[in-house]
Amino acid sequence: ESMNCEAASILLINNRDKVLEFVVATGEKMQRLSTISVPVGEGIAGWVAVHGEPQIVNDTSKDKRFTGNVDAESGFVTRQILAIPLLMDEKIIGVLEIINTRDNRILGEDDLRAITALGERAATVIETSRTITDQQNFYVQTTNILVNAVEKRDIFNEGHPWKVAELCHKIAAIINLPDIERNDLHFGSLLHDIGKLDMPSTLFNKRNLSERELEFIRQHPVKGAKLLDPITMWHGVVPLVLYHHEAWDGSGYPFGRSGDSAPLGARIISIAEAFTVMRSPNSYKKQMSLKETILEIMRLSGKQFDPDIVKALISVLEKESISV
Repeated sequence: ESMNCEAASILLINNRDKVLEFVVATGEKMQRLSTISVPVGEGIAGWVAVHGEPQIVNDTSKDKRFTGNVDAESGFVTRQILAIPLLMDEKIIGVLEIINTRDNRILGEDDLRAITALGERAATVIETSRTITDQQNFYVQTTNILVNAVEKRDIFNEGHPWKVAELCHKIAAIINLPDIERNDLHFGSLLHDIGKLDMPSTLFNKRNLSERELEFIRQHPVKGAKLLDPITMWHGVVPLVLYHHEAWDGSGYPFGRSGDSAPLGARIISIAEAFTVMRSPNSYKKQMSLKETILEIMRLSGKQFDPDIVKALISVLEKESISV
């Protein structure tokens, strides 16, 4: 729109396959372009991707580099092209191009200056987005690896973190928890038992434990928090892991915190974990019916659990029973 052209596109270099891929395209044929790739070095865009120099072509029929392959696949007719390299830290990451002026003007230096300014901003946004995506992928996959490791260590823990996380999400939706806190809650609920990785596996493979063994296991929130604390991206998760076994009346562990002195996310994980354990056939405790579980949760409202979170949990259960 700003360049008053029929179409524009951004192609990014796929270094593994040595091709340019359309990631953004405008114009009437844009849907077809999403499935098309251009070998690096082929065509005008491919030439720009190799040489890193802008190109203004006002008559594609007179340029030997123009193959017409993309036009043949998309059904579009390209008469003019202005293509510039997208650079990040002097590295070519892709190509930005505009095609066919609407007013039939000749593309020139003014157009090049304008599109170059747009390209500089676009390259920065694209590279930042890629970095964030890579970090998030690493973040998620690392979490999955750790959760699976915890599950294998505790025979009564299979599927437990995922069930706790699912219930936490539902409670968070009921109380309209902000997105940032909901993100911390997601990872906190998955990793709440990570401290067990720093404990002998024999402790989690028997039902009857001595008081000394129980006291040792009650240190898993502290051990978990210490494992996560050095990781910057998990700073918001650490308090949820550390305090998820505290109780509303101060009778919990490891520090005996009471009321809202324990973080909201930790209080949500506390009730979600308790509910999941009560309802699980693989738990170290006898499985309870849904009715028995609800009555037990309500009995512990204001004692072990935050009364407001108990109400939110009941709302979740009522909503699910209606939907079923």
